[in-house]
Amino acid sequence: MKTIKKLFLILTLSTTFANTFPSFRSKAKSPDNTYKQEFLMARFLIQQNKTAEAIKILEAMIREIEEQSNNQIPSIEKYPLYFTATFLLGETYFGEVGNIKHINQERAFECFLSVVTQSYYSMVKAKAHNRLGRICSWFPKLFTNKLIKKLKKKYEAFRTFTKEERLLWTLECFARSIETINLMQQNARYNQNPMIMKDMHETVISNMYEIAKINEAMGNFDTAIEVHTETIKKSNNVLHNTMRHNQIGDLYRNWGHKLEKENKKESEAKFKQAKKHFKVVINTHMPDADTNTKTIMQGYKAQALSALTDKKITKNTDERLSYVQALKNADIKNIEKLSIKFEKQFRMMNANVTDLNRDYKKILQENLDIGKKRFTCQVCGIIKSSMKICSRCKDAFYCSRECQAKDWKKHKKSCCKK
Repeated sequence: MKTIKKLFLILTLSTTFANTFPSFRSKAKSPDNTYKQEFLMARFLIQQNKTAEAIKILEAMIREIEEQSNNQIPSIEKYPLYFTATFLLGETYFGEVGNIKHINQERAFECFLSVVTQSYYSMVKAKAHNRLGRICSWFPKLFTNKLIKKLKKKYEAFRTFTKEERLLWTLECFARSIETINLMQQNARYNQNPMIMKDMHETVISNMYEIAKINEAMGNFDTAIEVHTETIKKSNNVLHNTMRHNQIGDLYRNWGHKLEKENKKESEAKFKQAKKHFKVVINTHMPDADTNTKTIMQGYKAQALSALTDKKITKNTDERLSYVQALKNADIKNIEKLSIKFEKQFRMMNANVTDLNRDYKKILQENLDIGKKRFTCQVCGIIKSSMKICSRCKDAFYCSRECQAKDWKKHKKSCCKK
C-alpha cells in the first residue's frame, strides 16, 4: 500500500511540475521526442556499416509519422526530426552513406522531395536540393511516365517537372540549394559554427560543379567554363581543381573543333586556351598526398597528356612526341587497379557523373593507341615524328614502304573490311 501511495505522489508532483513549466511540458509531450532514440540508433548502425538494419528502423519510423499525419507530409513544427530522418534515409539509398549495396535511386529521390517541401532554411534542405539535382542529372532513365505521375500527385516541389525540361528543372534545384545557403549565411548563428561553414562551402562547390556539367551538356561552353573557373577560385582542393582544369581544357577543345569551319582564328584561340589548362594539369604536383590520391592525379595527367597529343592543340611535332613518351612512362598498373575499383563501385551505383567517375582504363587505352598509331611503326616499333599512313583506312602507321609491305598480309583483312 505504501508503494502505491509513493507512486501516486511522484505522478502528482510530475504533473504539477509539467503544468508549471510549459517548456518542460511541451518537451515531455512532444511526439517527435519519442523517435529520437530510434533515429540515433539508425545513425549509429550506419556508422557501424549495418545499413540494412538502419534502413528498417528509419522506414518504420517515417511510415509511422506519416500515418499519424493522415499519410501527408508532416509539419516541421510537430515532427522536426522527421525531415532529418528522411534526409538520412535518402542519403543511405543514394549511396552517400552506408553500404552501396542498398542503393535505390527512386526511393532516395522521394526522400529528398519530402525534405524540400517545407519552407525552412537549413543544411538539410540545401543538401536535399543538391541531391535532387544530382539524381535528376545522373539518372535520366529513372523518370518513367509512371513515376512522374506518382511523384506529381504527392509532392508540390515536383509539379513543374517535365521530361523535356529535365535539365532546366535540375539547374533550378542547384540554384535553390545555393539560395538556401546564401540565406543561411546571413544568419550569425550559422556563421559562428566552423563545421556548418565548411558544409556550406562544400555544398556550394558541388552545386557549381554540377551546374557547369549541365551547361556543358546543353552546349553552353562559355557558361560552363565561367562556372568551372569560379569554382577553382572558391576551392582549395588541389585534386578537384586539377580535374576542373582538365574539364575546362576539354570544353575549349570541343569549342575549338566546333568553330573550325565557321571561324578559324577563333578556333585556334580556343585550342590555345585548351593547351594552357592541360599544361596546368601536367605541371601540378602533390608530393605529400597519399598513394590513392597520387594515382588519381596520374589518371588526370594521363588524360591531359592524351589531349596534348592532338595536332590542333600541340602543333610542334617534337613537343607532341615528348607527351607520348610521358604517357609511356605513366604508372599504368596502379591506375588500372584504381580504375577497376571505381568501375565496380559506380556500376553498382549506376552513376555516370561524379568527381572521381573517370574511366581510367579507357583513357589509358586511348593514350596507348595515340602513341602506337601516330608515332610508332606497327611492324618494327620505331618512333618517328613523320610516319607513312595507310591511304585506304587511315588507321595504320609505318616508318617505311618495306614495313608496310611486310604488314600487308595481316593488315589487309581489317583494312578491306573498313
